Amino acid sequence: MDTKKNLFFSSEPAYEPGQLKLFHKRYASTSSDDLLEIPVSIAQSVEEEHFKARIPPRADTLYLQISEQPFDMVIYTVKKDPSNPCPQLILDTVTFNGEHAGDNAHNRIVHFYRKE
Repeated sequence: MDTKKNLFFSSEPAYEPGQLKLFHKRYASTSSDDLLEIPVSIAQSVEEEHFKARIPPRADTLYLQISEQPFDMVIYTVKKDPSNPCPQLILDTVTFNGEHAGDNAHNRIVHFYRKE
């Protein structure tokens, strides 16, 4: 079932924000056990509250974990922002557990929905 319910920032959240962990593989590692945690914080925008994280430049695969549940996998590619005269990378393609991750806002915010 795909409810698209906000698991963290709704009026009755299923999880506390601190229960979300984000990881990436150590550069050049081939072991899925060799993960490094990425600090995650909460950002508030005009539209909605959301998580933010600085992703290492060589990462292309991230692992999300909510509480003690199995990992979710995010694979993405980036491209140079054609509208910005300064070199800046933006999201190009994103998959979540092998499926298209949905719409993104300004190539920087991606909404993920877990099917239950």
